[in-house]
Amino acid sequence: GTKKLSELEEFPCTCPVCFNFSPKELMTFNKKLRTELLAKHNLQVSYSELKTIRQAIREGKLWELVEIRTRSHPSLIRGLNILKKYSGFIEKYEKRYKKRGLFYISSETLNRPIITRQMESIKNRYRVPESVKYVIILPELDVNRESSPTVKNWLKSIKEFRTIKREMIHILFLTTLFGIVPLELIDTYPFGQTVTIAFPDESDKLYKSSIEKSLIFFNSFAKNYQKCGILTPKFFYNEFHDKIEFPSHPINILGHYLKSFFPNNLIESSSLEKILGFLIEI
Repeated sequence: GTKKLSELEEFPCTCPVCFNFSPKELMTFNKKLRTELLAKHNLQVSYSELKTIRQAIREGKLWELVEIRTRSHPSLIRGLNILKKYSGFIEKYEKRYKKRGLFYISSETLNRPIITRQMESIKNRYRVPESVKYVIILPELDVNRESSPTVKNWLKSIKEFRTIKREMIHILFLTTLFGIVPLELIDTYPFGQTVTIAFPDESDKLYKSSIEKSLIFFNSFAKNYQKCGILTPKFFYNEFHDKIEFPSHPINILGHYLKSFFPNNLIESSSLEKILGFLIEI
């Protein structure tokens, strides 16, 4: 933004001009010298920003940079929200695979074309395995699947449950950014390379968006499942093996929205054993 010299005690910049002079010192210079020095500062800042933008493009994180920059003024946020109207056009030029993961910066991240693309891809191209009869929904935790000791234990328990063949149970993860993601896709791009808020507050747009995306999935695929189990744990162990009370997560209210899909064949429980037992009941 633009500031008057009289408003500054220090320069929030490390260019040669700002490094060597204070705002008060610049104010004592004659107008010609002061204008020259400020022009050099503006060129330095502009050149630095251009380099930052070019590097962001190379790394595939221009959208993240734009989100960060727009936090400086409400008008910029409004401008970014207008891009939602052109999501289809922007999506054409979005790479399908990138060297780095997707970062959740703000609620505007939900409008990213890459997220819209993935949701449409699952809706239109994904197929539930033919051997599946039951579905278990697990919550996304603080780290990705392979790094979470709790998720590893859940998957191990399901695999070792001998009463039902493993291929008859479909495992889904409820993620905050993408909604429902099948286990077989959880490590693919961008699902497995996403850094987001695992436990958003109920008032957060991310929380609401997760539920909305989940309903899109079940509108398309609920007919493939005879029974549904939702795991709502009371606690979990994080990547450092610390016992953590399970906080706010969309999975805590997901059952309310799935009752219409599974009127008499839905269970919500903090016990995975209880869910597995429910699946084998006649």
